[in-house]
Amino acid sequence: MGDDVSIPDQIEAVEWGDKERWLTVRRRDVTASQIGALFGVHEYCTPLDLYHQKRGSLRHEPRRGETGAMRRGRMFERVAVDMLREDHPDWTLTHNAETFRYFRDPGYRIGGTPDVIVEASPRGRGNVQIKTVGSVTFRKKWINAEGEYDPPLWILLQAELERYLIGAEWAAVAPLVVDEYFEAQMPLIDVPEAPGLIDAMKERSLQFWRDLEIGVEPPADYARDAGLIERLHAHADPDHEIDLTQDDRVATLIAERREAQASRTDAGKRIDQIDAEIKHIMGDASVAHVGGGSRLKWRNERRTGRWIAPSNGRVLRVPTTTEK
Repeated sequence: MGDDVSIPDQIEAVEWGDKERWLTVRRRDVTASQIGALFGVHEYCTPLDLYHQKRGSLRHEPRRGETGAMRRGRMFERVAVDMLREDHPDWTLTHNAETFRYFRDPGYRIGGTPDVIVEASPRGRGNVQIKTVGSVTFRKKWINAEGEYDPPLWILLQAELERYLIGAEWAAVAPLVVDEYFEAQMPLIDVPEAPGLIDAMKERSLQFWRDLEIGVEPPADYARDAGLIERLHAHADPDHEIDLTQDDRVATLIAERREAQASRTDAGKRIDQIDAEIKHIMGDASVAHVGGGSRLKWRNERRTGRWIAPSNGRVLRVPTTTEK
């Protein structure tokens, strides 16, 4: 895709050049890989997670390294592009790893980095989003009960937003499916254009940035956000205590937690969710006074172990019926 190829007037094409520059320019937008979070359908990113990513709440946290899955996706992407070229020799393909372009709509603060931009006759310009998927995961998450291709919704949203950003006539997802014998297949799955979807993305993005500006935090999903809440409040203020004696929700959570502990029926998962919600309410407080004269404690504690490295994380202490 040469420099002379037109894109919609409202779209900016930013040449990022290296990874650090790319991370910087995309930080100001909700990107195509994140847009599913605004609809509550992203597999890996919740609305609360996206909010704190853009707010920079964890900017002092050490940057996480590349995971094995991320490395696999990065390295296999070039293989997938070669397979596309082999399967469609009449297409002109531009792999973004060669052009380093990030596309954004600054009016709505949405953007994306398409994997492959296609010029194909008679279909016209297309956007192809590449994913690398294990065969077991593909059968479980990409094939519906009727045996038809049914990609995860957050990936379809990603491909559709990228289609809009480059002014393409069509979009597709190309999952490179690798099994335990390293045999690979890569179906090309068309993404149907949904009327009104781009407008919905724009509206939700604008609302997201308005909420971020005034500090309106999205509701937490305590089944998925427990780890995020731990990281947001990693250090307790030893001098900070809060009064929750009149907070009926905390009283209900404590009662439900005791019941879950007693029943042991799915207790572990529910207790984790309850603990996450209590921690979210407490924030940086190390002690919370609750009804009945009891106290919740969430303090930093030094823990040593014979087989594991010492740690200094926060430990939640919830009183029993007899504890104060």
